[in-house]
Amino acid sequence: MLYFNYVLSFVSILSLIISIVYSYDRISLIKFKYRLLDIILIVVFVYVIFGLRSLSPLYRVILNLVAFFVLLESIYRENYGTTLVKVILLYLYLLLVDFVSSLLVILIPFINSDIMNNSMMIMSILTFIESGLFFLFFSLNRIINIIKKFVSYILSKDKVIIVIPLVFVFISFCLFAYFHSRNRNFESYLLILFVMGLFVMLSTLILVQYFKNKKQEEEQHSLLSLISDYELILENDRINRHEMLNNLVILRSYPDKSSKKYNDMIDKIINDYQNKKSSNMTSLYKLPSGIKGIVYYKISTINDKDVEFNTLITDEAHKSIEKLDERKYYLLCKIIGILLDNAIEAALLTKEKLLLIDIYLNNNDINIYIENSFKGDIDMDKIYKKGFSSKGSNRGFGLYIISKLVKKEDDLSFSQYVCNKHFVSILTIKK
Repeated sequence: MLYFNYVLSFVSILSLIISIVYSYDRISLIKFKYRLLDIILIVVFVYVIFGLRSLSPLYRVILNLVAFFVLLESIYRENYGTTLVKVILLYLYLLLVDFVSSLLVILIPFINSDIMNNSMMIMSILTFIESGLFFLFFSLNRIINIIKKFVSYILSKDKVIIVIPLVFVFISFCLFAYFHSRNRNFESYLLILFVMGLFVMLSTLILVQYFKNKKQEEEQHSLLSLISDYELILENDRINRHEMLNNLVILRSYPDKSSKKYNDMIDKIINDYQNKKSSNMTSLYKLPSGIKGIVYYKISTINDKDVEFNTLITDEAHKSIEKLDERKYYLLCKIIGILLDNAIEAALLTKEKLLLIDIYLNNNDINIYIENSFKGDIDMDKIYKKGFSSKGSNRGFGLYIISKLVKKEDDLSFSQYVCNKHFVSILTIKK
């Protein structure tokens, strides 16, 4: 019987390690290669985890984490920080399923904490349950996508802000697990469940509020920067008008308008103004507040990048846009945001760096005209297909989304074409 219990325990631990490797494989770009060395490592770590069961609960929780980190880093060979974040997430889930499965077992009348801690068979059954919950949870694609985005966000932004609370939550879970292993009764389960839920909820609220504040701060900084740029443009226009007036006065003072000196002066003035970069945002004030905010926010990415940006918004178009209903206005904002993202990204890759926004009325229809320079060739037959992009993988959803949105609206039409090496997008809102 003892031999059977050992075999059962060995197999249960093997199933748990395989389920954890499977779960790690699901949230990683690198896939398991089924190399002989990796399989040997898994078998060795089964004995390691089996040996750790004889330790006290607190040491076992900590050393299990170290063991899983060493195993998964040896198999996948990712960056240490990436592996650590993923292992902590997996281990938090392991502690959670251990808590839930233990709670289910403790509800059985003839099983108490002493029997659970000392019975290899019951511990093996719990381990099998945990393995099944791992396979079930990490087979859901929606869950995998959420975890991948979360891990990617942690590793790309504000690592310290997120990792510190994550480690703190993990340490707290370890302490809860230790307390839970020493007091396996229904009352302690309820207490731990309440404290854990409250702690996770508070940690989540703090992080969410932090990122909301940070986003608002970035948006305010961007808008203040754009207002400053706008004021600078107005000041430059005032200086240019003053300079032009002085030049006209000088030209008027020449007695001989057919002289070489007079013609040289005209050529000099023309050359000076041709060499000045045009960055005209003066008509943006005519846009309604929502669209204006989107345009300001999008063009903030082209500051100091030598982009020739021009706008032309007529008064009639401004009044017509303001009369749109709330749903149509929201749809318009969404489409303009996507188009500007594409136009700006394409323009920045070119030497010309041209971006033009023109909003006008044509037969009382509102036309949003966006023109940009681009590099390379564009396959007009494929640009609306889902996932198609010339800019790499995981791209090409913007125009696909626009085409879907426009098809649902009878009063919207959308067209794109290439003219004189420029890419043109026209969205029309019919009367």
